[in-house]
Amino acid sequence: MIGEVPVSEAESVGSLPPLIKVEGISPDILESCRTENPLSYDLFVTLVEAADTQSNVNRLEQFKVCLSLPKNLLKSLTVHLHHSERRQKQFLARHDRQAAEKFKFSDKEKTGVLAGEVFEELVRTEFKMNEFARVQNDPEKKDAFITQLRLARELMRVWQYPEKFGIDVNWRNPDAAFFEINDEGKVVIKSVGEVKAGSLDARAYEQLKSTGIQNQLKEVLHVLKNKDATWFKQKKLPELEAVCQNLSIADDFKIQLFVPRNREVSASGITYEEAERLTKQNYRDRTMVAGKSTQPVTIHAMAYELSESKRISVQKSLFSQRELGVLTEFLFKKIQAE
Repeated sequence: MIGEVPVSEAESVGSLPPLIKVEGISPDILESCRTENPLSYDLFVTLVEAADTQSNVNRLEQFKVCLSLPKNLLKSLTVHLHHSERRQKQFLARHDRQAAEKFKFSDKEKTGVLAGEVFEELVRTEFKMNEFARVQNDPEKKDAFITQLRLARELMRVWQYPEKFGIDVNWRNPDAAFFEINDEGKVVIKSVGEVKAGSLDARAYEQLKSTGIQNQLKEVLHVLKNKDATWFKQKKLPELEAVCQNLSIADDFKIQLFVPRNREVSASGITYEEAERLTKQNYRDRTMVAGKSTQPVTIHAMAYELSESKRISVQKSLFSQRELGVLTEFLFKKIQAE
């Protein structure tokens, strides 16, 4: 564990607050971050001040993630909030148009939506950072990885926001997609990522079960493969245009489930008991999973799917639920101030 060390007021620079000190990270690097990337620095300070040092916190790796977050983070989070509110209005309009016209997210609802998106961004950045470190010394693999990132970004844009591309569907989408290029030069979708900050509900089960996301992905590819080159150019999807007809789903397709650091998950794989604790119980019947789905889901079905299915791997993020909470609160205040 990397510990934090208090700093005296004498070390402050001008009117700035004292530079934070974290064991294992050079003060020069921290000062450079504060000067050149103040949002990343502020996010890292927020993490450190949360003082959540349980469950093997790694401050150095967290600092790297903060540095690697998108430069337009605040803008993308704001756009996500607007999209989420609009989708909720569209859903309400199907049943009660007047209620839809009056609907507006409360601050509590906004922070709930924001927390999910912030956690997704942290996990995506952590994954990209780790994968880039693995290939950065091999120019060929590095170029392939960058291409795969662009391709994944385009696919996820269509899958998550089909209405923006003139596709009239209601897809349940994952939070990430992972590709590889096989020996024949074909692009294979190896897995998708689900990022869950809270407990798993019935909707999560619909996504995780064998007929969930995989069937949805087949539908997405079917729609894309029936589009012509003009459509891809108009929608500015060059990577998808280049490989769409060669896109396929791996025979051993997997789901990678990412959860906060404080969740109990054995290194060798999640156990049945851990899966039970990860699942949200229905308060009226504790043998059932909370939430709405096409049919009732038992706790046993969810725990069995997570612990016994070879299709699902559960991985812990660098960030805990508590840390996610303070980061979300900080970013929400930033968005409100703009």
